[in-house]
This record gives sequence, C-alpha cells and structure tokens, in this order.
Amino acid sequence: MSQLNRAKIFAPFAALVGFDERVRRKGINYVAKHELDADEEWELNHKLFRLYCLTANSKLARANMIRVSIEYFVVCTDEENDAYLVKGQYKTITGIVLKVDQTEQHITIRSGADTEVIPFSDIYRIFKPTG
Repeated sequence: MSQLNRAKIFAPFAALVGFDERVRRKGINYVAKHELDADEEWELNHKLFRLYCLTANSKLARANMIRVSIEYFVVCTDEENDAYLVKGQYKTITGIVLKVDQTEQHITIRSGADTEVIPFSDIYRIFKPTG
C-alpha cells in the first residue's frame, strides 16, 4: 500500500489543523535537478543572449514584447519532506520577457498579473509557446 493510500485511511483525523495539507504535500513527486550537457548549455546561453539583445532596456522590451515559455527547476522548500533542498519540481511559465540581467544572472518574465524572476542556473529550457 502506498504512503498516499495509507494517509487516506486516517481521513477521519482531517479535523486536525493542517492534516489535509500535510497529506497533499506527501503526494508531491520531487525529482533531481537535470544537469545540462555542453551542447544544451550552449544552446540555452545563445537563447538568453538573443533575448538580452531584444530586451536590453525597458523601451526595447516594451517594443518587442517577446513571448516565451521557460521550463525551470524549483527546489523543494518543505522542511518535513526528504527532498528538502535536495530535489524539486520542474515548472513552466509562459509570458513576456521584461529583462535579462547578465550581471545578476536572472531573467524576469511577466505572466498575466504575476512577475517571476528566474535564476539562469535554474532554467532547463526556453522555447516558443504554442498557440
């Protein structure tokens, strides 16, 4: 019996504060971070440089409105999980590139009302969104 199914047996204890949240967090699958090989790293750096050239200042960024999807790694921050700071999840965000900061080594992207700052070291791939 899986840990998740075992946890469901204790559903009557759901009245306990935070019980449902803890059961949900145990069901999250975390993976190890994929290290890019030399070719993948070169391709990613090339795309970041092209994005930098197209968004070098806020005026260019507003004029070009470059829309991309970025798949990136988010480390597990659940202190009660075995994956804490060791493993994580890959997430994908699609939006408009606001800034590529070569000094601080991060990219800023706006998706709807949210703005996300993603370190270069966490980016797995950048691609053209579908649709």
